[in-house]
Amino acid sequence: SNASPLDQSLSWVNAVAWVQDFALGVHDTWRLPSMDVNSDGVIIDCWTASESACLDNEYSYMYWQNSVTATDPLPFTRLWNLEYWSGTHFGTSSHYVFNFHNGDSSTTHPNNSSGPWLWPVADGDVFPPVPIPPALWLFGSGLLGLIRLARRKAT
Repeated sequence: SNASPLDQSLSWVNAVAWVQDFALGVHDTWRLPSMDVNSDGVIIDCWTASESACLDNEYSYMYWQNSVTATDPLPFTRLWNLEYWSGTHFGTSSHYVFNFHNGDSSTTHPNNSSGPWLWPVADGDVFPPVPIPPALWLFGSGLLGLIRLARRKAT
């Protein structure tokens, strides 16, 4: 099949291998999302947790705090109703997966290639900041000058 790995389900091992080889522009440190960012062994269920506690589970945070769902994936262009692999292990023979249809997390065997999909993520800003057009700089400078002039007249 010529389908992209982003458009098909993969085993966990194949998903990790693909993410580790993935590069977009100069950024090449992609990974699978973590459901235990602080590595304390506790998987946060953001259904009832605070927004700050949800920072420990990247998928749950996107679903419960940012309202990214399979039926309303904005700002993303598409999101399948299926489960997505995480980089978080459960014991020695399972990995956590997250379902954007209902916000549920579960575990599955790493050789399962009939359901979990791949969502590569990277820490920090992947794309360089968009430069501000010169016209905007000129407008801002002019506006600042008018404000200073108005202050001077007021005193």
